[in-house]
Amino acid sequence: MAWIYLALHVMFARLIHDPSSPVLWFFGVVTGPLTRPIRALLPPSTPDSRVRLVSLGIYFFLWLVVRVALAGLMSPARV
Repeated sequence: MAWIYLALHVMFARLIHDPSSPVLWFFGVVTGPLTRPIRALLPPSTPDSRVRLVSLGIYFFLWLVVRVALAGLMSPARV
């Protein structure tokens, strides 16, 4: 779910240019806890758009890893 909200935030941030938009505020609140740890890993001068894209990539990758791991655990046992 995290990467979906981040993807929507990236999309709406490119479409809406008004920083006081309630839509951007909503996505900023929802994705804030997701981007804060990634922002701490990046240089301080990194723009918000770059932080969102990097966060999106990391969380999407983590989602794929978990999905593959769970699929491996839930596959039928081989005898």
